[in-house]
Amino acid sequence: MPASKAKPLVSRLLADYCDRHDLSLVIDKALGHAGYIANKAGKRSFFVGTRFDLNPLGASEIARDKAYTAEFLRRDGFPVPDSLLINSPSSIAVLSSRQPGYTDALMGFQAAERFAETVGFPLFAKPNDGKEGSDVFKVRTRAELSSILNNLFQRHDRVLLQQAVTGRDLRVLVLGNKILCAIERTAPEVIGDGRSTLAELAGGINQIDPEDPRLVQTLGDQGYALSDVPATGVAVSLLPTANLSSGGRALDVTQNLPKAIADAAIASGKALGLSYFGADLIVQSAKDASSPDFTILELNAAPGLSMLHRLGPKHAKMVEGIYEQVFEALRQKLEATY
Repeated sequence: MPASKAKPLVSRLLADYCDRHDLSLVIDKALGHAGYIANKAGKRSFFVGTRFDLNPLGASEIARDKAYTAEFLRRDGFPVPDSLLINSPSSIAVLSSRQPGYTDALMGFQAAERFAETVGFPLFAKPNDGKEGSDVFKVRTRAELSSILNNLFQRHDRVLLQQAVTGRDLRVLVLGNKILCAIERTAPEVIGDGRSTLAELAGGINQIDPEDPRLVQTLGDQGYALSDVPATGVAVSLLPTANLSSGGRALDVTQNLPKAIADAAIASGKALGLSYFGADLIVQSAKDASSPDFTILELNAAPGLSMLHRLGPKHAKMVEGIYEQVFEALRQKLEATY
């Protein structure tokens, strides 16, 4: 099947791979988002977006649930942030009606306040099944905790509160026992030119939503408002997260990844039964650079690479090489399991 520029990155690259390896590719006609590859014997391997037949279903579901991921990693001794899963008032009412007697186990606003008192501010609040950094808020005060949870509960039934951890933000991509790449991500920022307002500068980043309430909050933390004009050369952060889908920047640090971090990333996926995944870690500075302290934030069983692919020729070549290895693993599994 010929590649089409209108199709998603995975579909285009997979079409090329199948042409070169005598495999058939069948995808949905509308979006090219889902389908399967098949060999001459008719054996099939399915995919939806970046979710491939490489991870067991149960493991993928655990990884999709951030609270479960943190719980099981903690049990196996991995460093994870202190966390608390909070249910929305509407979901508590539904769950209570279905499970009489279990109300005490359903966490609500009061539990969130107790957690904040114990762990301290700042915290991060995020949808428990969220992706790409969407709706991740930094919570600095008790008043913000209430307002942010109320905001999130308008769109999500379950919200995860996590202790804030500072350091270098790494996404480590793993396939089996191999590190495919390690990317250091930094939050989106703009550089003042002495003429443009922060609203105008932020508007120049396609991934930034000018209506995103986190924009005002992050600027306020630095003493700015959207109407302010930063001086020439002054860097101003825009969001509390470093996701590429939100305008974050990426630096390839694969060659400089400490062995301790690489080993932990691989082991964390094995602990959850994953074969292909992305591990998100915060790496703190340490006297011993070869073995720094780190915290595992979450695992992603279907890491997306399209935003990384768009950052330039060097990143595009790296992403295409990664998918070549992923597709080869799919082909080998297809032949070995039937």
